[in-house]
Amino acid sequence: MSNDKTIFVQRSVDRLSLRSPRIHPPVAMRLCLGLGLIVWFCLAGLWWSNVAVANNDTPKTNKPGSEEKAPAPKRRTQAEVERKWLEWMKHYVQRDDALALRRLRKKYYFGVDLPREFSQAQEWLLKAAGQGDSFAQVVVGLFYLKGDGVPRDYEKAEKWFRRAALQGYPSAQNNLAAMYAQGLGVPQDSEEAFKWCRKAAEQGNPRAQHSLGWLYHQGKGTPQDYEEAAKWFLKAAEQGYPVAQNTLGVLLCRGQVLPRDYKEALKWYQKAADQGNSGGQYNLGRMYEKGLGITKNITEATELYRKAAAQGQKEAKAALQRLHVQP
Repeated sequence: MSNDKTIFVQRSVDRLSLRSPRIHPPVAMRLCLGLGLIVWFCLAGLWWSNVAVANNDTPKTNKPGSEEKAPAPKRRTQAEVERKWLEWMKHYVQRDDALALRRLRKKYYFGVDLPREFSQAQEWLLKAAGQGDSFAQVVVGLFYLKGDGVPRDYEKAEKWFRRAALQGYPSAQNNLAAMYAQGLGVPQDSEEAFKWCRKAAEQGNPRAQHSLGWLYHQGKGTPQDYEEAAKWFLKAAEQGYPVAQNTLGVLLCRGQVLPRDYKEALKWYQKAADQGNSGGQYNLGRMYEKGLGITKNITEATELYRKAAAQGQKEAKAALQRLHVQP
């Protein structure tokens, strides 16, 4: 009997012993993963705190109404504004200085900090010209040449053109040539006109190429040379200069300098007319009216005459009167 009690007690003790319980393997994996994540977050938080302290910064909380505002854009300095505006002018003017004056005369819509008044634009250009900017020197020269915003002064115009021309600016060289050709601000000198015109033409300036063609054609400042004249007229026309395109058409139509060729003349007149050149429009109208190189078409001729007359072309107005058509 005592032995049975002993066995019972021993079994009870075994049930109550602190032996490690058996854990199913998947459960163990989950526990380990959870503990690992907790340790990782603690270490990450510690690292971030150290970084914040090292940078003399503290973590920021996003409380309602405490959102950060975007930093205000940096305002440009006056020098940066003037340089930006001058770059814009150079980009849009390219080789047409007359366009510079037309654009300067308009109010600008280029955003904050850019000039909106002509007087301010002049002030900036004068400043840039004095600092040696060749583009600004040309435009200032045009101010004095045309009396645009300043009293007309040919000598000052010549001075600014010369400064830019000596820097190799082709438009200034062409303008200086025109001053010598007409005796504006300087004594009239065909040889000087030819010299400066040639410099500009060789740099690809189409206006100068067209002018050089006429100097060769008329033998001014150089021996007369029709072949050279035709070469330079063609160079300017191929660059899309409408005045040269019209001139080339006239020479082809008349058989002067170049052999007479109505179809080729028609082509160049058309190119000039398409660009709004009044001479090209009138001459193309004559080709349609006379049936030269193309089928005669009075309706088309009348329309071209009207376009040219609207630009003040006297020959076109006379042609409309001859055809008994209202302008």
